[in-house]
Amino acid sequence: IENCLRLYDSWYEQNQDKVEGTEVLVAAPKFGYGGMIDRLVYSRKWGKVIDDYKTSKGFFLDNFIQAAGYSLAAFDWLNTHIDTYRILLFSKTAADFHTLIVTGDAWLLDDKKLPDFGINQVGLRRQFLRNLASMKFHKAGEKMFDSIYEDLKV
Repeated sequence: IENCLRLYDSWYEQNQDKVEGTEVLVAAPKFGYGGMIDRLVYSRKWGKVIDDYKTSKGFFLDNFIQAAGYSLAAFDWLNTHIDTYRILLFSKTAADFHTLIVTGDAWLLDDKKLPDFGINQVGLRRQFLRNLASMKFHKAGEKMFDSIYEDLKV
């Protein structure tokens, strides 16, 4: 744990981001969801950034799909455009700290550019909305089947 914190402290000192809020409540009422952004910052290098802290074995695409949802809600709720999604990973397995960023079409691991994956911020936002629509469809289906099962019991 000490190594993770030391690496984070070093990263934090190097970045000098202006913190605009922590645990920032955002919502998108027209889409029926909301959430809490771990940290919202302004970075001279990356613009307006959503920081999402994770304690995990690694990075997952769902981390960025969630950040995309936060960016849509930040626009809806705070009238704020988000330029960059940044996952701050405290590794469970390696006592390490890493950052993974997506900004526009670029992906960077610990500030080193990664190959083009063909997934960008627009694609992540679209995937978030598809996932949200799918969840609503499944919830509606559950309600329908619950109603059918209730009718069958009578």
